Amino acid sequence: MIKNQQTGKQHYFENYDHKARWLSYYYQIREIKKGEKVLEIGIGNGTVADYLRKRSSIVTMDIDKELNPDIVGDVLNIPFENKEFDVVLCAEVLEHLPFEYFEKALKEIRRVGKRAIISLPD
Repeated sequence: MIKNQQTGKQHYFENYDHKARWLSYYYQIREIKKGEKVLEIGIGNGTVADYLRKRSSIVTMDIDKELNPDIVGDVLNIPFENKEFDVVLCAEVLEHLPFEYFEKALKEIRRVGKRAIISLPD
Protein backbone atom coordinates (compact mmCIF):
# COMPACT_ATOMS: atom_id res chain seq x y z
CA MET A 1 0.00 0.00 0.00
CA ILE A 2 1.35 3.39 -0.96
CA LYS A 3 1.57 5.79 1.96
CA ASN A 4 -0.73 8.83 1.74
CA GLN A 5 1.38 11.85 0.84
CA GLN A 6 -1.14 14.33 2.20
CA THR A 7 -0.79 16.02 5.56
CA GLY A 8 -3.53 14.00 7.21
CA LYS A 9 -7.20 14.58 7.92
CA GLN A 10 -6.76 18.29 8.71
CA HIS A 11 -5.65 18.89 5.11
CA TYR A 12 -9.22 18.33 3.90
CA PHE A 13 -10.86 20.63 6.43
CA GLU A 14 -8.65 23.73 6.49
CA ASN A 15 -8.82 26.04 3.47
CA TYR A 16 -9.56 23.07 1.19
CA ASP A 17 -12.90 24.08 -0.29
CA HIS A 18 -11.96 27.13 -2.33
CA LYS A 19 -13.83 28.27 -5.46
CA ALA A 20 -11.87 26.06 -7.87
CA ARG A 21 -12.49 23.01 -5.65
CA TRP A 22 -16.26 23.65 -5.72
CA LEU A 23 -16.11 23.82 -9.50
CA SER A 24 -14.29 20.50 -9.50
CA TYR A 25 -17.02 18.98 -7.29
CA TYR A 26 -19.64 20.27 -9.73
CA TYR A 27 -17.97 18.66 -12.75
CA GLN A 28 -17.41 15.37 -10.92
CA ILE A 29 -21.06 15.15 -9.85
CA ARG A 30 -22.36 16.26 -13.25
CA GLU A 31 -20.68 13.29 -14.96
CA ILE A 32 -22.45 10.71 -12.78
CA LYS A 33 -25.90 9.66 -13.92
CA LYS A 34 -28.72 9.27 -11.41
CA GLY A 35 -28.98 5.71 -10.13
CA GLU A 36 -25.49 4.59 -11.08
CA LYS A 37 -23.46 2.40 -8.74
CA VAL A 38 -20.37 4.49 -7.97
CA LEU A 39 -16.99 3.81 -6.40
CA GLU A 40 -15.28 7.00 -5.23
CA ILE A 41 -11.56 6.50 -4.72
CA GLY A 42 -10.15 9.21 -2.48
CA ILE A 43 -12.93 10.51 -0.24
CA GLY A 44 -11.29 13.84 0.65
CA ASN A 45 -13.67 15.65 2.99
CA GLY A 46 -16.71 13.69 1.79
CA THR A 47 -18.48 16.52 -0.05
CA VAL A 48 -18.96 14.64 -3.34
CA ALA A 49 -20.01 11.40 -1.64
CA ASP A 50 -22.50 13.23 0.58
CA TYR A 51 -24.17 14.74 -2.46
CA LEU A 52 -24.12 11.55 -4.52
CA ARG A 53 -25.73 9.50 -1.73
CA LYS A 54 -28.94 11.42 -2.50
CA ARG A 55 -29.04 10.25 -6.12
CA SER A 56 -26.88 7.16 -6.58
CA SER A 57 -25.47 4.16 -4.78
CA ILE A 58 -21.94 5.07 -3.71
CA VAL A 59 -19.11 3.25 -1.98
CA THR A 60 -16.11 5.29 -0.85
CA MET A 61 -12.56 3.96 -0.65
CA ASP A 62 -9.44 5.63 0.71
CA ILE A 63 -6.10 4.50 2.10
CA ASP A 64 -6.57 6.81 5.10
CA LYS A 65 -8.89 5.19 7.64
CA GLU A 66 -9.13 8.49 9.57
CA LEU A 67 -11.25 9.87 6.71
CA ASN A 68 -13.87 7.18 7.46
CA PRO A 69 -14.29 5.70 3.99
CA ASP A 70 -16.63 2.74 3.54
CA ILE A 71 -13.61 0.63 2.56
CA VAL A 72 -9.97 1.20 3.47
CA GLY A 73 -8.11 0.22 0.35
CA ASP A 74 -5.40 0.98 -2.16
CA VAL A 75 -5.95 2.08 -5.77
CA LEU A 76 -3.23 -0.39 -6.78
CA ASN A 77 -5.25 -3.34 -5.47
CA ILE A 78 -8.94 -2.40 -5.43
CA PRO A 79 -10.85 -4.99 -3.36
CA PHE A 80 -13.85 -5.38 -5.69
CA GLU A 81 -14.94 -7.67 -8.51
CA ASN A 82 -14.45 -6.95 -12.20
CA LYS A 83 -16.93 -4.35 -13.53
CA GLU A 84 -18.71 -4.20 -10.15
CA PHE A 85 -19.39 -0.47 -10.52
CA ASP A 86 -21.09 1.53 -13.26
CA VAL A 87 -18.54 4.28 -12.73
CA VAL A 88 -15.35 4.79 -10.74
CA LEU A 89 -14.63 8.36 -9.66
CA CYS A 90 -10.98 9.05 -8.90
CA ALA A 91 -10.45 12.79 -8.47
CA GLU A 92 -7.26 14.45 -7.29
CA VAL A 93 -5.71 11.11 -6.24
CA LEU A 94 -3.36 9.74 -8.88
CA GLU A 95 -0.93 12.64 -8.66
CA HIS A 96 0.04 11.36 -5.20
CA LEU A 97 1.40 8.09 -6.59
CA PRO A 98 4.97 7.59 -7.71
CA PHE A 99 4.90 7.66 -11.53
CA GLU A 100 5.87 3.98 -11.87
CA TYR A 101 2.51 2.99 -10.26
CA PHE A 102 0.33 5.20 -12.45
CA GLU A 103 -0.41 2.61 -15.16
CA LYS A 104 -1.22 -0.11 -12.61
CA ALA A 105 -3.68 2.24 -10.87
CA LEU A 106 -5.39 3.00 -14.18
CA LYS A 107 -5.71 -0.72 -14.95
CA GLU A 108 -7.30 -1.37 -11.55
CA ILE A 109 -9.78 1.47 -12.02
CA ARG A 110 -10.68 0.10 -15.45
CA ARG A 111 -11.02 -3.43 -14.05
CA VAL A 112 -13.66 -2.58 -11.42
CA GLY A 113 -15.62 0.03 -13.37
CA LYS A 114 -17.60 0.03 -16.59
CA ARG A 115 -16.41 3.61 -17.04
CA ALA A 116 -14.17 6.00 -15.12
CA ILE A 117 -14.04 9.67 -14.26
CA ILE A 118 -10.50 10.73 -13.50
CA SER A 119 -9.42 14.21 -12.50
CA LEU A 120 -5.89 15.50 -11.93
CA PRO A 121 -4.97 19.00 -10.76
CA ASP A 122 -4.06 21.51 -13.40
